[in-house]
Amino acid sequence: MAVPVAASCVCVRLDKMFVLVFLCVCLIAKLCVSSEMVVTGAEKTCDALYRDGVQAYLEERWQDCIDNLEHALSSYRLLKQTTVNCRLTCHAAADETSPMGPKSVDDLQFFEKMIRKTLCLLKCNKHNPKDGLHGLPKSVLKEFEDLKPYEYLQLCYYQKNLLQKAASAVFTYLVNNPDNKVMQENLKFYSELPEVDMSEVVNFEARNYVSLYIHGAEAYQHEDYKSVISYIEESLEDYLRAEDECRAYCEGPFDQGWFPDFVSSIANHFTYCLKCKRRCPDKLNSLNGEKHQDLLASHYHFLQYAYYKVGNLRKACEAVASYLMFYPADETMMNNKEYYFKLPKVEKDFFTPREEAVEYVQRQEYELRLLDFIENEFSFKDGSENAIDINETENKSSLTKVKDSIIMGTVSKSKLFPPPIIKFEWPKYEINIKPNEEEYIIKHKGNVIKENLEHSSSARTEDEKRAEDKIKSQKKRAVEQLQRTAARNIKAVMGERELHGKHRFVAEGFANDSECSKLMNLAQVAAVQGDGYSGNKSPHTDFEKFEGVTLGRVALLVYLGLIEVDVLDLYLNLSEIGRDYLERYFNLKTELYFTYTHLVCRTALNDSPDNRSDMSHAIHADNCNLLENGECPKSPPAYTWRDFSAILYLNEDFEGGEFIFATDLTAKNVQSLVKPRCGRLVGFSAGSENPHGVRSVQRGRRCALGLWFTLNPFYEEIEHILAKQVLLQVQQEGSITDQLLHELEKHVYVGSSISHHKPTSTAIKEQLNLQDNYVKKSQIPD
Repeated sequence: MAVPVAASCVCVRLDKMFVLVFLCVCLIAKLCVSSEMVVTGAEKTCDALYRDGVQAYLEERWQDCIDNLEHALSSYRLLKQTTVNCRLTCHAAADETSPMGPKSVDDLQFFEKMIRKTLCLLKCNKHNPKDGLHGLPKSVLKEFEDLKPYEYLQLCYYQKNLLQKAASAVFTYLVNNPDNKVMQENLKFYSELPEVDMSEVVNFEARNYVSLYIHGAEAYQHEDYKSVISYIEESLEDYLRAEDECRAYCEGPFDQGWFPDFVSSIANHFTYCLKCKRRCPDKLNSLNGEKHQDLLASHYHFLQYAYYKVGNLRKACEAVASYLMFYPADETMMNNKEYYFKLPKVEKDFFTPREEAVEYVQRQEYELRLLDFIENEFSFKDGSENAIDINETENKSSLTKVKDSIIMGTVSKSKLFPPPIIKFEWPKYEINIKPNEEEYIIKHKGNVIKENLEHSSSARTEDEKRAEDKIKSQKKRAVEQLQRTAARNIKAVMGERELHGKHRFVAEGFANDSECSKLMNLAQVAAVQGDGYSGNKSPHTDFEKFEGVTLGRVALLVYLGLIEVDVLDLYLNLSEIGRDYLERYFNLKTELYFTYTHLVCRTALNDSPDNRSDMSHAIHADNCNLLENGECPKSPPAYTWRDFSAILYLNEDFEGGEFIFATDLTAKNVQSLVKPRCGRLVGFSAGSENPHGVRSVQRGRRCALGLWFTLNPFYEEIEHILAKQVLLQVQQEGSITDQLLHELEKHVYVGSSISHHKPTSTAIKEQLNLQDNYVKKSQIPD
């Protein structure tokens, strides 16, 4: 039977309507399910997720532990970012709004801006659940800030065999808490597992600028300068953004603990926020666990060189000027500025620092002056359980720094200095965990992975062996110290009372006339003018010539056969005796490490005037920056890792050149004076308690062996270690020249004119000049 056309159309419409209704029902159902899921997720707050994750950890429900803690961290990041974004947005909005009044009367414009920011924040934070980030319990908030969830997560990952993630969780925690011994042991444990690739271990909380900076440094090493510019510029932008966010996060609530009046409450809260903001650079200056105090400034170091390589001289000069905003007296960058300025296309106005660098440095200087005033004049309750004094923060030692040793010759100021090669390495922890142990126990509440010593007699044997080896090493070192000093009549002649200051002394008997003469002769033939000061022959005063020779240079000359091996032996031996005496005199419980050794001579120029009042070396402290007001902040560019110093004098046949302790930069208040003589040593701690300097050398040549020490083995002088190895090798096998002559003698008849005599001082000077040229060429890229 035929169906009418109209009827068929109606059927088609009904079918289409049915399909449409069915799709709508499905869509509504899906939306309801999604909405229900969102509501369910929203019901679980950040702290609730964290508590559930910890409870699952304690009950050994490892997957629930992972799910809850990962969601808790994600929720915390979202809350924190939302809070920070609100503050930054409201700051910008208030700054862009024109004030109601034409001028600020009774600071009304300031308060108007605060009111506008407050209104903006109220509207913005209205979308945050339960008062946003600061709705969390204080104890939970602190645990998130300390990255405590990763302590639990690493073990939960481990139990689920997610070993790569477990290692990354441990590393993430260590970046923020580098001194945690338990987590150091855990990282060592994971590094020994074959399933873990340490090159793939990441910091889950790292900002983008970290990887960008590392990529930029790697591109620099491969001489891909366009990529250097791209990576470093983006890294710089993200670093500054990260610091702005860190500073905005500091503007949180503050429990004053009392009820101050209007003005005091503002000042108190402001001080709390300002101290927090000054800690931001310390939090950000970490690259894979390595602390870099000059991380921000080093961006401009890379940029100046990369822009020069691609031919953009204006940008290069701007980067130079920007770097000098941070370190105005940096010799390397000053040399670079001079190099650029001599180029034909460079104009003076090219050296204009970039706007962000100017704003950053001006803000930093103002804040530091303000904090200094507050610290000296006021005492505010911090109100934060984990607050850190600003001075304490700035003095904290780094987890690790890049350790590059470059032996520098005399470098002309007309050369361009590139930024240093950055080597990114995993932090080296001293861990008492042996690889390939079969059994480990897990202490749930302590979160420890370690050896099960209760049923491992072999482990106890190894522990005993390590303890015995340590005792043997200590005894061996004590015997060596006694051997070095047995034949010497060393005695202290001045102490703290005579020198009118703490932690200082003068002792005699460290070297005899013959030994002093031998080192003086070494300086005569091997010292380099301006050594350590980029070739500046008179770095401290225009009326004296400065010369120096490092331990590494002496080792090189001995290895080449240019000087006798016993000269290096003497150099090392006298420095070791000085170190041994300082350890005993100051009753140190830990070993002192050499951090720098330098034989230096200062010679009065023939045309220098009589009765000079200038200083051969201005009053300074060895590990902090001595200021005119007497303060001495322990921060770069000072050698903050130095702990003790000593100077061993080699002669007295000159006029002037007395060593002095003083209390001020102008040396008007001299506490005590030490007259140099052969074998006399002055030793002191390297901090602000011992400002010192050298009076001008009026006539003749003054030589001394400078010794600087650290308690931190990381900063141990590489040249000192190498020099010992060279000494041992040459004593056993002869110098490279001796070895070559020995080989030649096998092929030459007896009547040959080959001579074994050491070269003359003129020949040594010629060899040194060739070596300096080689060093310079090897260090300056094409």
